[in-house]
Amino acid sequence: TMASTRQAGRPHIEVPYPTWWLAARMAWNIKVGSEASRARHRTKKGGREPPPRKKREERAFAPTQKKATMGQTPSQPKNKHGTKVLKAKVEHAAKTGILSLTEHKLKEIPSSVAELGAKLKVLDLSQNSLSEIDCSPYPSLKTLKVGKNKLEALDVDCVTLDASENKLATFRCRGRLESLTLKLNPLDGFPSLSKSLKFVDLSGCGLSSFDLTDSPVLTELILDSNALTEVPANLPTLAPKLRHLSVEFNRIRAIPPSLLKSPQLDRLNLKGNPIPKAVFIETDGADDFLKRRERTHKKADTVADKSICGLLD
Repeated sequence: TMASTRQAGRPHIEVPYPTWWLAARMAWNIKVGSEASRARHRTKKGGREPPPRKKREERAFAPTQKKATMGQTPSQPKNKHGTKVLKAKVEHAAKTGILSLTEHKLKEIPSSVAELGAKLKVLDLSQNSLSEIDCSPYPSLKTLKVGKNKLEALDVDCVTLDASENKLATFRCRGRLESLTLKLNPLDGFPSLSKSLKFVDLSGCGLSSFDLTDSPVLTELILDSNALTEVPANLPTLAPKLRHLSVEFNRIRAIPPSLLKSPQLDRLNLKGNPIPKAVFIETDGADDFLKRRERTHKKADTVADKSICGLLD
């Protein structure tokens, strides 16, 4: 049998090769071309073989990962929980002093955790359903994280505390507390802070008054998204080491000159307050503050906020 070809407008041409020979030749050319391509890949990649291509059947039935659409993020695996997982974590904490039980659907602290006693130094109970916590069994506790629970009261003794997004109306500070985060709690008023505090975040707590007590070592104070109308003029006296004050999205109309003249203050966030930029610049002490801020940014090799503390024109 002879193979033939026919094209429009051209005479019929007989090809003097059998059809099976043409098919075999085509397969051979494909094989030789593939080997030559692999040889070129080895030359370029220092002798390494290219990854084998999947067969069409494998590609067709291979599982595909669902891509996130715009505005969405891929779902993250949830934290494992259960009796066996809890037991393993407690045993590990007995050696390390660190225990994380986030997203364990806890309504109370398991008794096995209390048995850790003085061994426990870091405890994370975030994102559970706890309504009360007794930390008396842990005298060596330094860091406690209980954010996103249902706590209405809290009395703990630690160095770092994060109790964000609970139902706390009041809070009592202990002597050795250095870092306190209580954002998004319905506080009845400005809490009485410990003199040992260095960092405080009371954002979104519905505060209408700025009743800060004597805080000799406080360096960072965040009071964003409250209902504050003024910053006390004696703030530099109450917190002489304050370097960063953030009062974004409040109702403050002016900044006291005494604050801007404070030699330690070099970061001030005022975004979302009814303070015109021109009024701020004309405030006594603004030039000194802006110079300190510029020096701080140069030292840290960062760019200063061109909007001037987030204020609009």
